[in-house]
Amino acid sequence: MASGIASAEPGSFSASARPRSSTPVVCAGVAWAPPYGGEAVEVRVDGGPWQTAELAAELAPAAWRRWRLPLSPPPGPHTIQARCAGRGGVLQSAVPREPFPTGASGYHTVAVTTTA
Repeated sequence: MASGIASAEPGSFSASARPRSSTPVVCAGVAWAPPYGGEAVEVRVDGGPWQTAELAAELAPAAWRRWRLPLSPPPGPHTIQARCAGRGGVLQSAVPREPFPTGASGYHTVAVTTTA
């Protein structure tokens, strides 16, 4: 089970760009929870409460599934994390682990900075 943040953007900017805080940042990525599929993706900013992201239609239980969540963080540096919940409520592990032999784990984390 895995989730990844592919972008955090107001329009089109990379995670290293500096969006304005008055413009909601659309954080988006993909999640994978084989063999049964994912039922939710949650995102948090700066270790705050988890927020449920909107999921795209599922193509197949073992396929990557797109997700998105508009965020409005205040000006300054921020850490955004994502996690996946598989069917039955099993959450992605927070403990980082190398990909071999059973697949990587840990929450995908990106750093962004918003400006006023």
